[in-house]
Amino acid sequence: MGSAIEYDFNLGKARQTIVIFTISSFILISLLVFTENTFSSGLAGNRVACLLLGAGYFGCILLLVKRYRASLHYRPNIRVLGSVTVIPTYYLGEKIIRNDEVFSVEKLVANNEIVGLSLGIRNKTAYALDVGRFADPKDFALAFAAFSRMAHANMDAASRQQIGVILAKQQTKTLLATYVICLIAAVVYCIGIVGTASDSEYMRFMYAGANTGATIYGGEIYRFASSVFLHTSVPHLLLNLLMLGIFSQYLEKPLGQTRFANVFLLANVAGVLFSALLRPFEASIGASGGIFGLWGGYTCFKNRYDGILPGSINPVPAGRFYLILCLEVIAEIFIVENVDYVNHLGGFVAGFAYIYLITRDADPESVDRPALFEKGLFVTLVSAYALGLSYFLLLYYGVI
Repeated sequence: MGSAIEYDFNLGKARQTIVIFTISSFILISLLVFTENTFSSGLAGNRVACLLLGAGYFGCILLLVKRYRASLHYRPNIRVLGSVTVIPTYYLGEKIIRNDEVFSVEKLVANNEIVGLSLGIRNKTAYALDVGRFADPKDFALAFAAFSRMAHANMDAASRQQIGVILAKQQTKTLLATYVICLIAAVVYCIGIVGTASDSEYMRFMYAGANTGATIYGGEIYRFASSVFLHTSVPHLLLNLLMLGIFSQYLEKPLGQTRFANVFLLANVAGVLFSALLRPFEASIGASGGIFGLWGGYTCFKNRYDGILPGSINPVPAGRFYLILCLEVIAEIFIVENVDYVNHLGGFVAGFAYIYLITRDADPESVDRPALFEKGLFVTLVSAYALGLSYFLLLYYGVI
């Protein structure tokens, strides 16, 4: 692209964002520091921590004030130049993107409305650009077309076709399997809370369905299902549902509902088996084994198709992804307490192995087409989980 193209930046929204951030962050910091809570108790008497917190916070505020004042004298615009694109941020910084590194462009949709676009940038983190960044919404369509031309020029015909097929699936497929799993986990938690009169009784409810090792070996195989959908608290439940939602964006749409569900359910089985075999804890519950199965599956999927996965599926480069994975492992083993990392390991291995086997000879356009044995496996797993979970609930409440 030889000549520069400029689109008016929504400067008013950026200024509003800075003002709202400054006021809300000041209120939040004040509440954390000047009221009695765990955070303020940790700061009490720690002068170094107080100085670092104060310096960091006021440094950020001064930078924002400087940018705000500078914006009174010039108007930043979104500029598509010959070799780079310069995009102002809501905090009046700048994001610079090399045009020859853009390889995918896709529209971001929420509630059937286009809210932005996602740029896949080779060997870099994907970048999202929302419609609100443009002063004139019509400019968004022009910018989308400009980025599409960049991506088209940077890919060969075969890769363009593969990415096109994947993007079409991202726009049309739903997350039905994820919604069903989340709903079941939430319903089981509510049944436990409503059906128990005290914390101690809820603890008995959880223990009755938990993976306790000895009970698994004793033949109580319904715990393979019940332990997955039990959670200790609302934060525990919400964290697992959040992680499930994140990985569903990267796996359920490209793999399809059958293969996504198979990864999750098989990984939970493997996690329970690992935990029952090695017994690092007296009892364990939660869907973390399945979630780590999705993490393992995504690791394999990303490694196999890294060069042609669009930004919505492949948001971070391989180096950063593996760094995050290593930090998670270190945190679980050495820092965070009461985490059944053996269960997570079993889930991760199972998820990785399943995706490795089903994608071994598959091109990226056909990875959502399960074989007949996978459909049979799906029916078997869903039926077994439904029976196991139902049996646990009926047994606990004395129906059978």
